[in-house]
Amino acid sequence: MNQHQFHQGRVKELHILFYLIILIVILFTREVVMAQEFDAVLNTMAYDRELSIKINDVQIKKITGGQSQSVRLFLVNAPEIKEVAPQYKDLFCLKEGENTIEITFKTKPKNKDYTPSPMTITIDSGNYQVSVLLYNAAAELKQGEIKGKFLIYAKEPKDFKTQVLK
Repeated sequence: MNQHQFHQGRVKELHILFYLIILIVILFTREVVMAQEFDAVLNTMAYDRELSIKINDVQIKKITGGQSQSVRLFLVNAPEIKEVAPQYKDLFCLKEGENTIEITFKTKPKNKDYTPSPMTITIDSGNYQVSVLLYNAAAELKQGEIKGKFLIYAKEPKDFKTQVLK
């Protein structure tokens, strides 16, 4: 092998190394950005109940009860709010940190002896190992209004515990 061939081989190796470093930087940067993205979903299972949920005094219009429902929630100041259709603006209701929630429900009676199924409401985040918020209503509870607070951040805080409403 002459010196020219040796030099070409080294240049090729350096190019491969350079592209590998760029790929690693891109993947690492993407991973960091994705890990910091704010992610929250409100889930409800309220098959036999009319349901109303307010977060930070904003009525979540897509949640009405009578079925299993889920909606993605966004930060109040998310840049996407400028481009979203008016019927989805209520989903931009969260603040990073402390938030308030108000849950109001009543049974849709089928007959006087009817007992509804239990109701479950959660707020989950893909960035958390556990639910951010949990509320369970026993089947016997025919109506109620629950108010509470919960914390949510882009990244799960150390030693985080689910806020359980009672």
